[in-house]
Amino acid sequence: GGAGNVARNVAALGGQASLAGAVGEADAAKTLAQLLGADPRLIARLIPDATRRTAIKTRYVGGTQQMLRTDRETVAPLAAAARTQLIEAVKAGLAECPVLVLSDYGKGVLMGGVAQESIAQAKAAKKIVLVDPKGHDYARYKGATLITPNRKEAEEALGRKLGDLAELPQGARDLMRTAERDAAVSTLGAQGMFLMKQDGAAMHVPTFAREVFDVTGAGD
Repeated sequence: GGAGNVARNVAALGGQASLAGAVGEADAAKTLAQLLGADPRLIARLIPDATRRTAIKTRYVGGTQQMLRTDRETVAPLAAAARTQLIEAVKAGLAECPVLVLSDYGKGVLMGGVAQESIAQAKAAKKIVLVDPKGHDYARYKGATLITPNRKEAEEALGRKLGDLAELPQGARDLMRTAERDAAVSTLGAQGMFLMKQDGAAMHVPTFAREVFDVTGAGD
């Protein structure tokens, strides 16, 4: 789950992914490293932090239907040493990749200026920066090329509801203005996606409905 799922998606599509993230020091971290290491298209730079636990999501399934999920995780900023190592891991990844993806799950890893420093490194290296945001303060993503909130996340950041498609253009403009971004994509569940660029160009991409029993990772 988390950023690991995004990296695996990149690799599955034929890309080369460099994953930087934080883990705890228990057996779950070793299992995660082994799973990521088995993918030749993925370089994992996992930073151990003794103050954290590796996030574990447990899904309870009855037949083919997921009924509930329990999460065991740490939601706090990184320890100072781990923070420094993570910034260095991002720098190493930027030397290999044309795009930086910040997949923010609100667990604290990108807090304490980590997001801002990572974006600054990428912009200095003339890299594209994509952000899947979390929370109401998008100012920490200032300088990103593109943000991709879902409707609920966009509403939280804007402090208002986006009731229908007609309200999305102004919502996207307001989101871009908060952090001087070039474009915004709002994912809308069954209604697809809405894209707007800084020059006003916009596009609505509808979905083609399917009956599915498990939407795990669909947002990624």
